[in-house]
Amino acid sequence: MRRVLIVATLAAIALAATLVVAFELWAARDSEPARSTGRLVAKIDACPSCERGHGYGRFVVEEARRAGLRLPLAAALVHEESNYRNVFGKNRYGERTNPVLGGPVTEARYRQMRRALARGYGRQGVGPTQLTSVELQDEADALGGAWVPRHNIRVGYRYLSDLIDRHGETKGLLVYNGDLPDYASRLQATARSWEDYLAGKSSRPFSARERRLRALWGWIWD
Repeated sequence: MRRVLIVATLAAIALAATLVVAFELWAARDSEPARSTGRLVAKIDACPSCERGHGYGRFVVEEARRAGLRLPLAAALVHEESNYRNVFGKNRYGERTNPVLGGPVTEARYRQMRRALARGYGRQGVGPTQLTSVELQDEADALGGAWVPRHNIRVGYRYLSDLIDRHGETKGLLVYNGDLPDYASRLQATARSWEDYLAGKSSRPFSARERRLRALWGWIWD
């Protein structure tokens, strides 16, 4: 009887140890993505080349995953389009230039821009991803407002992901911004810069404008 009790006790201890190890493995599996997400969000929010205090890191990480975009490219898109600011574009159409030109995006200014657009004035890019077409702005409005950064980023990323699926990355980027023939190469270079920054290989990502300044000023830049 005593031998049976000893065996049973040892079996219980072994089972308990197995359960503890299994729980730790399960917990580690669930916490690792969270730690990784938190690190990436912090890196994006601390970007020295971006607007201070933008707080878009979580939107960029989560919406890039949702859209199936590689994160460096997603981060680079917002960097090139708005430098992590919620602003209007500055598209000019002569006498038909939209009276809402540049400056911060608010709900009131956004609705003013849309009313002017309906009266025949030119389009303006909106927000972090510079949504310019009425259809994309409507998509963001359906989520809660094109003036809301998270909704704006979600629609912009979804649109870019769809373009890349249909045309490949380089042509997809060109379609996203059809005004600039070098847009794809610029954005891809910025994405490479973001990849190094997010991996801890560099101290900051560089936009196309910053790369031009570095080329002009050389060592003085740093």
